Amino acid sequence: CCCRCQLQLLGVTCLWVASKYEEVLPPSLLDFVEITDNSYTASDLVRMEAILLEQLRYKLAVPTQLFFLHQLLSHAQLESGCASSHGPCHPIGQDQARLVHLAEYLLELALLTPDTLQYRPSIVAASALQLAANLLAASCKPCSRAACSSLCRAISGAAATKLDDCMCELQRMHCWAGSAQQPPCVKDKYNNGRRSYVASIRMWAA
Repeated sequence: CCCRCQLQLLGVTCLWVASKYEEVLPPSLLDFVEITDNSYTASDLVRMEAILLEQLRYKLAVPTQLFFLHQLLSHAQLESGCASSHGPCHPIGQDQARLVHLAEYLLELALLTPDTLQYRPSIVAASALQLAANLLAASCKPCSRAACSSLCRAISGAAATKLDDCMCELQRMHCWAGSAQQPPCVKDKYNNGRRSYVASIRMWAA
């Protein structure tokens, strides 16, 4: 348990550990001390790192929703015979790019609600892919329905029976982001050309 007065220390330590795990050239320890406006010392961060890793039992690598999404996309690309040599993060064609970006947008929206925590990451990823394909096939022209359908076949029959509730929650978050007076920052992230302007796609009418 971490007392409230140490929440900043815990947060900065988590950022430090994550940067060492993910970044090729992570910031130095002193950089993170500076982030706290020198409220903590380097020794404080090192001690908190030891406590954090012990609590996590050094299990830092877990399959995330994004990991499962890329696995589904990779499988679907192989099945449809149009796999990119650069992997699922580099889709072939505008239709596939919009589908990937929209599914990723839905996954980021899922992070903003605790209601998706009841579902396994694989279910959330499959739900995001299915909902993205439904949105594109129903409302986007000249989106290729065949391209959407080929990627949706990656969702297994066993998982598909559990998608409805999760898809409803993602749909709710998508509608909220589109109509909120103060939309989440992630909407701006996905409302540019690099991500196919997918944040501007509207939910179909009920």
